[in-house]
Amino acid sequence: MTSATMQLSPDRIQYLKKRKVQKGRAQFLLIVFGILSAAIFLGLLIATIANAGSLFGQPSNPSQGNTPGTAHSAEYQSFSTLSSAKASGALILVNSTHEYVFPQTEDNLVNIYNGRNPVGDSFSYKVSSSSLLLDSRALAALNNMMDAFYTATGEKDAIITSAYRSKSDQEKLNSDTKPGFSDFHTGYLVSVKVFDGNVTVELADKPVYSWLSENCYKYGFIIRYPAGKEAKTGVSDYTNTFRYVGLAHAAYIHEHNLCLEEYIELLHNYPYEGEHLNITAGENTYEVYYIPASEENTTTIYRTEDAQVSGDNESGFIITVSKN
Repeated sequence: MTSATMQLSPDRIQYLKKRKVQKGRAQFLLIVFGILSAAIFLGLLIATIANAGSLFGQPSNPSQGNTPGTAHSAEYQSFSTLSSAKASGALILVNSTHEYVFPQTEDNLVNIYNGRNPVGDSFSYKVSSSSLLLDSRALAALNNMMDAFYTATGEKDAIITSAYRSKSDQEKLNSDTKPGFSDFHTGYLVSVKVFDGNVTVELADKPVYSWLSENCYKYGFIIRYPAGKEAKTGVSDYTNTFRYVGLAHAAYIHEHNLCLEEYIELLHNYPYEGEHLNITAGENTYEVYYIPASEENTTTIYRTEDAQVSGDNESGFIITVSKN
């Protein structure tokens, strides 16, 4: 082909230049479109991750201490429990307006006298009767507390004078508390005094025994009837009774100067679907929330497999999840 045949006409040259410009614009638009698409995709991805975090919740932050926090993590599973079980557990409320529901069997009760831990050739505390009973978890905590008290003070004259009471036990007492409405029915309440020679005296008569009221929360106990809370508890200044509620709850009640009635009322403000209560007890952190009992025979409870569940003997269940 000769050079003459390869020469292009002016119109052809103008056409090719126009096509080149159009092609450049198209490539530029494709690049811009690609950048915008990537930005939109990245934004959607971030939003999806954020929404997923909100849906499944975040683990409690131990550094936050005793503060509210939402947590609905994927480890939570649904469990079915009898709605009537709201009347059992270490956090049940029994007082003049909340009657104790006696179960058919009380296999949780153990003998205090036989269940004490030996300390040398004796024990760290005494028992007024060899027939006194207590919930097994409460007795284990009581042993730990009394052994620690003996180690700290060298005193071992504390004496358990009251523990579990059956309905007939309460009927035999000359008491203003009606049978069925005594917290001693639960097996979680224990009365402690001091055996001073041949007589039994109140803890307040022996200043060294103030250690118990000051440190009982470290072992899962609270003072059941603290001074200044008579309007709530219905019992006036009966500070030698210790109620087992568990480490997390005892720590919160102690820190915030609450009685059990006030604490149960507070927990109703932390439903599973909303904010949960984060509690720090020593080196352990817990998440606590409330689920109302169904009017049906069974109630669905959302919790981790190893969570502690207790009824409140009022309207539902309190779930305690260890976050450690």
